Amino acid sequence: MLLMLILIIGLFNARIHYSPDFETSETGTVNKDLVAQLRFLDQALENGADKDMQRIFPEGFVFIHALYALSWCELAMKVSSHSEIYKEAKTEASESFSKIGWATTQAYFPENISPPRGIFYRGWRNYVLSKMAEAGFLLNDEDLQRTFRDESRFLVDCFSNGRTPFLDSYPGMAWPADNLMAAASVANYNKLNGNKYSDFIEAWVKQVKGSLDSHGLIPHRTFSGSTEMVEGARGSSQSLMLSVLAEVDAEMARSHFQKYKELFLVYRVGLPGILEYPKGKEGSGDIDSGPVLFGVGGSASIVGIKAFNIHGDFNTATGIRNSVEAFGLPVSVGGKKRYLLGKMPMADAFIAWSHASFSPDEKMNDFDWSESWKAKFLIPSWAVFGILLTILGFSFYRNRV
Repeated sequence: MLLMLILIIGLFNARIHYSPDFETSETGTVNKDLVAQLRFLDQALENGADKDMQRIFPEGFVFIHALYALSWCELAMKVSSHSEIYKEAKTEASESFSKIGWATTQAYFPENISPPRGIFYRGWRNYVLSKMAEAGFLLNDEDLQRTFRDESRFLVDCFSNGRTPFLDSYPGMAWPADNLMAAASVANYNKLNGNKYSDFIEAWVKQVKGSLDSHGLIPHRTFSGSTEMVEGARGSSQSLMLSVLAEVDAEMARSHFQKYKELFLVYRVGLPGILEYPKGKEGSGDIDSGPVLFGVGGSASIVGIKAFNIHGDFNTATGIRNSVEAFGLPVSVGGKKRYLLGKMPMADAFIAWSHASFSPDEKMNDFDWSESWKAKFLIPSWAVFGILLTILGFSFYRNRV
């Protein structure tokens, strides 16, 4: 038993030092670990993981394809458009985007709502398209260019005609995070096409600023057709929104990130994680949060990796990433990497999207040991390791005597 504990602690300590395998060539830099994750997801999707996830999550089919496509888009932005990996990225992202648009996929969402199919579906679909455009996948594709233009204009009209900045995802139910994805897709269209919607974006942000919770953060859920809150800020939606908010309003994103960090970042056994509920408030897990352990949310922490990375806190981003590496049961076989032994591909998709934000930047590995999560975890863990090793050695000595 003691030997097993020593081996487990040793394994965790080894994985805490994880660093992605980057390969740099004349065509750009590729995160080979991310590619291995995407290859696993490709296989999982071929085997019906999208339909499996739909049976578990209300938006499972769209979510897993959207995250898969977004991860390929981010990878493609770091390499030459003439490289083979870029061509693979374009093919994979385009195929997933196509599946999001299938009639059978749209049927998961109600049509008799404004906007039709709801803002979750419209927002995530157009956000994927915006990132495909940013990666250059829409060049020479007039149909997709037209779709991006028309859908962005449609979203602007829907928001402009709505009574609040938060449109319904389902009849009578509004989640601000879904609306932010839609607004971010319009903001990305705006940047790529001559700032046509700058006035709309400014007006939408102003509305959102007038609809914040008591912490000054965007709420988790609001009543339909109203800015009145059903529930204030939560870690899962804050991590997601802060992964894209800077694309809409960089100043607002910086301000909200600091509040998020103060209210949701905690350390457990020295390792960083993101609370599902703000400090001082308790709550249980649900379909939005995923598992919650000692207050730390699974979804909040995994997506929080991306939020911290985007806002320049590489130390914390790496700490959460490596905590997932230590405790997320990663397995690599045949050039494919999966987490949780491959039993929950939705988690793999979120992890891949978060990992796509990393680059081989030296700042990401420049730790201040006086502040670092590594010191907070390694010192006590190695102390326990030493004590267990001493006990094991003493027991072995007594048995010899």
